[in-house]
Amino acid sequence: MEVTRGVEVIYGRRLVLEALRSPRPPRQVWVARGASGPGIREILSLAAELGIAAHQVSRARVESLARDGVHQGVVAEVEPFSYVPLEQLIGVPGPRVLVALDRVYDPQNLGAVARNAETFGASGLVIPARHAGSVTAVARKAAAGALEFLPVARVTNLARALDRAREEGFWVVALDPGGEVELSDAEAPGERLLLVLGSEGKGIRPGVLSRADLVVCIGMRGRLGSLNVASAAAIALYRFCRGLPHPGPGAGSC
Repeated sequence: MEVTRGVEVIYGRRLVLEALRSPRPPRQVWVARGASGPGIREILSLAAELGIAAHQVSRARVESLARDGVHQGVVAEVEPFSYVPLEQLIGVPGPRVLVALDRVYDPQNLGAVARNAETFGASGLVIPARHAGSVTAVARKAAAGALEFLPVARVTNLARALDRAREEGFWVVALDPGGEVELSDAEAPGERLLLVLGSEGKGIRPGVLSRADLVVCIGMRGRLGSLNVASAAAIALYRFCRGLPHPGPGAGSC
């Protein structure tokens, strides 16, 4: 019943449930005694179906495993997050949208962007090793299960990664307040697009921004001058993912 050394603990009903449905299900699950509801029943049922041990423990034990995170009565042991090579994202032929983040250190924001990317049909996320946060338990919780399915490449040099993507036929579009075209007027320049976003405060580094084929901005009509990166990502992804092929059975719709 102890946590295996070298693995990670995730928590929250939605995240644990999506992890159980993912290609990399948890090794074991802990549920607080007395926790109930459809989510808990589904977690216990799916864990039993997969042959994964589900331990009934005290709420104090669950809180200890979750390190005071918002656990909703359930935690699970999972393998450390596995990044994919950049080539796995850009080497696949055909229409696709990827998202790259620069200077986005907050794991909540990273997770929220990943959730938006997966929801709107993007094929993957690219983050730099030194100028962005990593995929942590907090990011996975904020992603509400999206990071169990969305591939993430962590690259040494984001500017060079964008150059490499362009060699594979991607148009690099950056979202920046200084953009010369409003997002509402912008058309996707091609069927293979890599959308770059920066933090709300510092934005995209100049060396990364200079790689963009097109820089767009979101027209603000209110008194506030900026949006959270996850909100900006949702708006831009809705705009650019509309022409993607339908993901197939099980995908959400309006």
